[in-house]
Amino acid sequence: MTIPSTTNFVRTMVAKLDHLAGLTTAASRIDLIRPGDRRQRYAGQVFSDVFLFSDASYASNCALNSDRSRLIEGHGCSFNVHPSGTQAIENDLHHSGECLIVEFTHGLLNDSLADAASLLRLDRSITNQTDARITRLAQDVRRSVLAARRGEHINTLYVDGLLMAMRAVLAETYRTGATDGLFEHSARRFGDTRIARAIDYAEAHLGDALTVAQLAAVATLSEGHFSRAFKAITGESVWTYVQRRRAERARDMLETTDLPIARVAHACGFANQGHLTSYFRQHFGTTPGALRRERQLPNGR
Repeated sequence: MTIPSTTNFVRTMVAKLDHLAGLTTAASRIDLIRPGDRRQRYAGQVFSDVFLFSDASYASNCALNSDRSRLIEGHGCSFNVHPSGTQAIENDLHHSGECLIVEFTHGLLNDSLADAASLLRLDRSITNQTDARITRLAQDVRRSVLAARRGEHINTLYVDGLLMAMRAVLAETYRTGATDGLFEHSARRFGDTRIARAIDYAEAHLGDALTVAQLAAVATLSEGHFSRAFKAITGESVWTYVQRRRAERARDMLETTDLPIARVAHACGFANQGHLTSYFRQHFGTTPGALRRERQLPNGR
């Protein structure tokens, strides 16, 4: 496979996708990509160890260090890791949720974990894996990136701390030598395609009156089995996940539209404006009205 060594695969891909937000720290460059279908070709070399996390299903035809492309499919809350030096060609990318891309400036698994350095050298890409700990950390990083987008002060040392914790989780896995079937104990044990169907359904129906029973039926699992599998994969209960995604969608609508707050609440599945306001106070430390007023002020002030 011949790819110009000066072409940065990740930066080329990010430039062509629908970019939502970005953040740079001492140890990383982070980008958040909106959902969508991209029938384009991206080719280049990965210059830094890169971590990609998708909160819903995705699919792409991708060639990694090879001329032969293969279909890579991921499900809800799955991640990929590509080491520095990987040559990649990607075509026809589809992702139904947001995608978090983290480029590690000094390497994902480097000498800061020196006691395991000999075991932590990435010599191939890791694709379509899930782990509840990685999911929680990736979601915390995502929240920090979105907060920076809103003009809030972000402690980048905190973000780097999250990324260091992420590295530690991966290091623990590599120490066990479980590089084949990484994190087999989580999503694959429960059948991640079923959970992915439920997540995709929830994302498409956040404005509706969703129930655990309804989502379990979409996954063709009993309620108890579905609830346990869902938490094992996402790190959250079904209801916590649904309410968080409703609130995040409401926040995005408040920032990007002029719809009345009551209509935003209804569109995102909240019973009324008061219910939305209560959730915002508890989880975001603000109110929908205050968030919108801040958006309307010059420079967020």
